Amino acid sequence: MKFFATICVALFLSTGCNHQDNKSESTGTTTAPMLALDSTGTAAEADQEQAPPQQPTPGTTTNATGGEKEVPLPVERKIIKTANLTLEVKRIVDFQRSLTPKFKKYGAYTSSEENSFADDRSEILLTIKVPVQSFEMLMNDLNSGDGKITERSVHSEDVTAQFVDTKTRLETRKKLRLKYLEFLQQAKNMTEALQVQAEINTIQEEIEAAEGKIQFLSAQAAYSTINLRLVEPTPGYVYRDKSPSFFVSLLDAFINGGLFLKTIVIGLISIWPLLIILLLLYVFVQRRRKASRSIKNSA
Repeated sequence: MKFFATICVALFLSTGCNHQDNKSESTGTTTAPMLALDSTGTAAEADQEQAPPQQPTPGTTTNATGGEKEVPLPVERKIIKTANLTLEVKRIVDFQRSLTPKFKKYGAYTSSEENSFADDRSEILLTIKVPVQSFEMLMNDLNSGDGKITERSVHSEDVTAQFVDTKTRLETRKKLRLKYLEFLQQAKNMTEALQVQAEINTIQEEIEAAEGKIQFLSAQAAYSTINLRLVEPTPGYVYRDKSPSFFVSLLDAFINGGLFLKTIVIGLISIWPLLIILLLLYVFVQRRRKASRSIKNSA
């Protein structure tokens, strides 16, 4: 416990010293002009060589007291773009073939593919990854084909604040890890060393989590996502009205009745062993009844 109290005091003092240094740097001092007596005995201002004004270094600016203070450099914005695009095409296979040269041109690739089929159409969903600088060009190129656009949406998410905050926390944890490594070298026994090592392990896990988040945000911002859905209508398919006529409903009912009868017959055939057992049981019961009746009549 004393060792950890010493660690906390040392961390507090180091933080206070840094704050005091920054405070002392921020307060400037002025020097009064030097005076000298001339031959007449009057006071005259001594000639002093004036140094040329210093140019501020990049990333700094001059404050009111003549000192320099750091100015944060502009941060590259991290924006995650996601688009949803649905195209109705004549043939999905032909349209997919036309995508290959476009992907090579813009450095895009397909990360996943899903297929679905229905009576009226066939669909395929492509998840496309494209560099953010080629996002708009690929979107315009996809729209310029023979496909008919039925849905188009673009969503942008600015994660710059998350990226900067995570990066700042990462640098802070790295500095704290260095402090604990110094304390680990000053440990007097195994117990203190294990306690400090446990803190270092916790900080290391936080550092790895922050690094993973930074890599994830960077990758998401570097490559945009396009969810491209291709729809191919089935040739010759006739869409029925939502409110069919009486004769159409009657025909549907007749067809559904035939399908129901077909299902029953197939079901009965599939359980023929059970039907045979029931038939034998019925015959056995009838014979027992006849036998009992004949016994009663003879009596």
